[in-house]
Amino acid sequence: MKHEKSLGTVLRRVVAASAATSVMTVLVIVLAVITALLPPLVLERVVNDLTAGRVVVLSLALSYLGFIALSGLLESGQNVMITIFGQKVTHGLRSALCAKLRRLPAAYFTAHEAGKITSRFVNDVDTVDSLFTDGIVSMFADVCKVVSILIVIFYKSTGLGFLMLLVTPLLFAMTRLFQKRMLRAQLENRVAVSKVNNHVPETIRNISMIHVLLREKYMEQRYDDYISESYRATDKSNLYGSIYSPIVIFVSSCVIAVMMVCAAMGEVIREFFGISVSTAVAVIAYVGQVFEPLESLGMEIQNIQSAVAGVKRIDEFLAEPERKMPDDSNVSAGKVRTKSRHRYAPLF
Repeated sequence: MKHEKSLGTVLRRVVAASAATSVMTVLVIVLAVITALLPPLVLERVVNDLTAGRVVVLSLALSYLGFIALSGLLESGQNVMITIFGQKVTHGLRSALCAKLRRLPAAYFTAHEAGKITSRFVNDVDTVDSLFTDGIVSMFADVCKVVSILIVIFYKSTGLGFLMLLVTPLLFAMTRLFQKRMLRAQLENRVAVSKVNNHVPETIRNISMIHVLLREKYMEQRYDDYISESYRATDKSNLYGSIYSPIVIFVSSCVIAVMMVCAAMGEVIREFFGISVSTAVAVIAYVGQVFEPLESLGMEIQNIQSAVAGVKRIDEFLAEPERKMPDDSNVSAGKVRTKSRHRYAPLF
């Protein structure tokens, strides 16, 4: 049997075993991205009819509501499929870790505390689960949505499209900066959590010696230090996540304001931006849809960085040297020889 040496190997095995779920997840994401483009286009046509003095037909209004409802349903279906896929990955990963645990030599268990080993199975695997449920898969869906909306924005307003291209590199640079800071904080948090998980069973195991030596205050202070270390790392990560979203909202408002001001400056600029009443309504709706996933990107980055820290620890565990396992043929032969000796052994 081939043993998994990294998380990537486990992931490929899980995807191959649940191909139908993977394909269904991708299909639902694609449909959710397509339906998200339709409501602003219908709204643009409604505004065109209103500005031209025409009566808005009932079917147009119903189609607008229907597309919004369909988009919401597909968004919910996308979240459901992502959650199901994440649970399959979590099950496969914990199964691989349990199989690895049986193959480790005794020296590993004497060199590593039980609490730290448990932390890899519980906390680190939970962070990897968030990598798929609230992280990389959701980010992939958001990126597809942003790219498709940018294509429509370029078609509707060339000036706004170039304006968005100017803003995107700045947001990317800011995202990378926050990403590195969050990764460092999450690595510190994972180390602190493993210390906390190991401290409690260690205290219980040595409770008699602690009472005899009157070291209760010392053990309590160590536990407080580990909790404080974890709190500081989590607080730093949460600080970066809370700053990211307001910056994205502010940039979104500035882009809309610059677009409107430039469209009112002259005939040439107005033609370059291609702004009419109906186009402005549709484009503003699209700009909001572009920055909405970017706003949630802060939380997704935090989940991904937390998962990256867990992935590194899991890869280290899966790469640990294993003890030599006896071959099945040798084990079977040994059993046969043992049975033979017992069969022909003298009674006295």
